[in-house]
Amino acid sequence: MIEENKVKQAQEVVLEFFDKMTLPVVIEEKSVNDQILKIEIHSQEAQALIGYQGKNLADIQSVLAKIIRKKLGEDIFLDVDVNGYKNEKEQRFCDLAQDAADEAVSTKREKILFPMNSFERRIIHNELSKRSDVKTESIGEGDNRKVVIFPV
Repeated sequence: MIEENKVKQAQEVVLEFFDKMTLPVVIEEKSVNDQILKIEIHSQEAQALIGYQGKNLADIQSVLAKIIRKKLGEDIFLDVDVNGYKNEKEQRFCDLAQDAADEAVSTKREKILFPMNSFERRIIHNELSKRSDVKTESIGEGDNRKVVIFPV
């Protein structure tokens, strides 16, 4: 568990980071789970912070995580979300997973999804691990990795 004073220090780093970028943000909520610090940010500049397919957000999260680890001298994993973007994305991918699994089961044929990054594939695998009528597997290399859903 991350100590409360370290959580406060990490929060200050996040606020200072966005202040230096001259982007006003409000930390809506923060939660700690094991060594993962989740921070939900609200901003009027959400589109710029998130970027195309969440690439800016991923880069910001990576930079902030490195700064926080260096400043606190501790392996803290950071999960930053802006205006609920990741939560909404996760729900969309959970819905996609269930719909694709239903299709695979009803047609009794494998369903190959479009290429996804590791975060997106993990959502699909985790969501469908709860079902006993399908199994999943990742195929392909690099940016072309896809999830295949097999009916059981």
